[in-house]
Amino acid sequence: EIGDRMRWHTCHSHVGYADLHQGRFVAARENAGEALQVLGPEGAVQSRIWSLSAALAADMARDRVDLAMADELEGLLGPAAHHHDVILAQGVIALARDRAGDHDRALPLARGLLPMIAGFPPPSFHAMLGIEGGLEVLLDDWSARPGDRAIRADVRRAMSSLRMFAR
Repeated sequence: EIGDRMRWHTCHSHVGYADLHQGRFVAARENAGEALQVLGPEGAVQSRIWSLSAALAADMARDRVDLAMADELEGLLGPAAHHHDVILAQGVIALARDRAGDHDRALPLARGLLPMIAGFPPPSFHAMLGIEGGLEVLLDDWSARPGDRAIRADVRRAMSSLRMFAR
């Protein structure tokens, strides 16, 4: 009512992420879609990253991949994006690209997460989706090349970071 769009979006997106983490994918997607509509194309970078990541994750949970959305999200990553938001988005983008069959673009994105998630947990719960997405891509690669020691080491590093984050 007072026009504080950032505060509205933060609260609104937390409701959507709660839906997403509790398996209410339709509600999560509707929440993200509403937020994107309210934000418009010129909305705050952080808000757009949160909403696009949630929309993409909710779609993938329902076996849908919108690479145009992944492209838009990837275009937002840069110096204006917070560290934990990059983790979120990059992992979700990696998973979307992998599920769309573009493993050559997905794997570098997933591997690029490893230094970002090593050593300390990200400060926000929503970054978990990015860690999970990157780990899923790495696991897919390892299952395709089970003898590859480098990918096995990457999987172990990512799993260690996910365990640390879960604690």
